Amino acid sequence: MREDVVFLVGEFVSIVEAFFRGQLLIALAMGVLLALGFSLIGLKFGLALGLVLGALNVIPYLGSILGLAVALPLAFFQAPDGGWLMVGLVLLVKVVVQTIEGWVLTPRIMGRQTGLHPVAIIFAVFFWGTALGGLLGMLLAIPLTAFVVTAWRLVRRKYFASLHAA
Repeated sequence: MREDVVFLVGEFVSIVEAFFRGQLLIALAMGVLLALGFSLIGLKFGLALGLVLGALNVIPYLGSILGLAVALPLAFFQAPDGGWLMVGLVLLVKVVVQTIEGWVLTPRIMGRQTGLHPVAIIFAVFFWGTALGGLLGMLLAIPLTAFVVTAWRLVRRKYFASLHAA
């Protein structure tokens, strides 16, 4: 029993480490995409703002909340070409980058880091977000799912393999 617990704790620690490495990679990619998008639409300080907001995405939702709180007024009051059109372009960049992050970057990077299939990650976020009531579940979805998969593999190898051998 002790051997199993030590194995599971070791696996959980490695999964959490992989999760945070993945979060850093995703934040870097989002920073580059936001900086590129903001620079292309002509938002002043777009390069710096995009990189900072990407870095803040290490903490989920913080980058989005602060990003919109800073970028939208900056876009509206930017002289001489600010206004509602620039606000719309900033929102468009943010939506496109969030879509790329949610459907491409997170599933692929986290899948590679944690060993989970990208589709499993999408379903895990939905499942744990519902099971644990929103934000907390979505934050813990990938580490919890990876841990459950690891525990299942241990149980299957240790207890169900003996049934097939008998």
